[in-house]
Amino acid sequence: MKKYLWTIFLGSFFWVSVSVGADVAPSNQWSVWSGSDGSDTEIYYARKTGDVWSKPERLNQDNAVSDVSPAMALDKEGRAFVVWVRKNEDRREVYISKWDGEKWSPEEEIGGSSNLKFSEPSVAIDEEGQIWVVACGVKEGQDEIYWTSKTSLGWSSWSRLNAENNVPDLDPTILAFNHKVWVVWNGFYQEGYELFFRVWDQGSWGSQAQLFPLEKTAGSFPSLMLKDGKPNLLFYRDGKVFSSQKEGDGWTKPFSIPLSLESIFLDVWKNQGVVHTQSVWYQNERERGSQIILLDSAISAPSRGQALAWLKKFLKVNGSEAWAATNANVYSAFGDSITSGFPEDGSGGYPSRLQGKLTSKFGASTVVNRGVGGERTVDGLSRINSVLSADNPEFILIMEGTNDAGDERSPESITFNLGEMVNRAIAFGTRPVVSTITPRLDNHNGNVENTNSLIRGLAGSKGATLVDNYAAISSKSNFESLYTDHVHFNGSGYEILAQTWFSGIEGIKGGGGGGGCGTVQPKFPDKWNLNLEPLLFLTFVFLMFKGMRRWAKV
Repeated sequence: MKKYLWTIFLGSFFWVSVSVGADVAPSNQWSVWSGSDGSDTEIYYARKTGDVWSKPERLNQDNAVSDVSPAMALDKEGRAFVVWVRKNEDRREVYISKWDGEKWSPEEEIGGSSNLKFSEPSVAIDEEGQIWVVACGVKEGQDEIYWTSKTSLGWSSWSRLNAENNVPDLDPTILAFNHKVWVVWNGFYQEGYELFFRVWDQGSWGSQAQLFPLEKTAGSFPSLMLKDGKPNLLFYRDGKVFSSQKEGDGWTKPFSIPLSLESIFLDVWKNQGVVHTQSVWYQNERERGSQIILLDSAISAPSRGQALAWLKKFLKVNGSEAWAATNANVYSAFGDSITSGFPEDGSGGYPSRLQGKLTSKFGASTVVNRGVGGERTVDGLSRINSVLSADNPEFILIMEGTNDAGDERSPESITFNLGEMVNRAIAFGTRPVVSTITPRLDNHNGNVENTNSLIRGLAGSKGATLVDNYAAISSKSNFESLYTDHVHFNGSGYEILAQTWFSGIEGIKGGGGGGGCGTVQPKFPDKWNLNLEPLLFLTFVFLMFKGMRRWAKV
């Protein structure tokens, strides 16, 4: 089984949030995306007839607000419907428009006014022509999944779809098939994110359930579509696309498509039809190349490192022993493209500069660059255990959230995921150092500031060390000159980040202080107080005793 991942050339604008679809004829394809020329953000579209793509044109009305996160669906006649989010001051509402064969219909606000702030809409059209829309909605700081539909009587009110809880529910995707409506989303459960679903059948929603109760499906960007006449699901996790198909009353075991291209971060968007998904090249945020990638399928087994990390969660050691088990002077720089050092292509950024400073102060030190371009905190949470197992670091330096802020994730959800990363680092025996999100030079910086307020509180509540890179950058005069674009830094900017990280680490290793840095103590339950050496010794004695008894009976 093979999947095609593709992008189209989109010019010199900054393009984000692509969604694709295909008419009944496979040769007639659509693409919609949001793009910004440096002022506001608009919705654009292109249509492919035969082998020729039309010139990109704006879909939404010209306005002074930002329109983002488009998603597309096609009805059985091949007509295109597009939904997106309009950001106007503090409002985040969902809008829709339909292609009538010659032009787009006047945009319409969905579901009327609400107290919700929406993101990540997804749309489907059932066999009767009824329009279904789901979106992530934030109310009182909590991300939930909401739905609405339109019949001849108009739009229904937005209603919560997921079960009531106090954890994030994100990334909804919807598919209408065989007179049923499927919704899949990413929800936090116990120790990580899992895929959940509900099905509309015969006039009501079925119960919420895990899609793969026997599989670990932490990931993001779930995408439902039809393939071979059956619902098919793709989702992204750990640099791979996982796929599963509906079979009978259940779903096939997810299989993975490994990605060996570290410079590509895969977005699985909500789409239907022939084109299943597309890759987004994050190595250059302002240029996109045209490419087709053919990937073979393969099934991945759980790694030994993941099993080791799981075991460590149930072993208690005292504070000094907890950190002694890790590699001294090894630091994992964990984050997104700012950590990877874009546009310095991984060899630069702050990690290489920080390594030099640490080596000069503390002797030979290694800073492992574990930055992944385009990563959000939900993806980082699913990745952090493998990094801890691979590096076994003394410190892990966590700086993520700018991509979440750009996607209008709530500050509470971003901070929740960062807090879970801190928990996993402490359970592993590694000292977590958490950074505020660096400033953005666009209209998402307000979300960054709100999130940073919670991150500062998070560090204190978890006993983790805080490094305030936001303040370090924003306090500089004319700090905009430190950037190469709206997010990434030049060499001078990365030097400031390296120095700020160094000061925080120096505060810990020097015995405290360090600009408000706190010390970390591992937080294990008191009842777990195992020392492996006596345990292994007793096991050895037991086996020897059994062997001697067996020998005596011979």
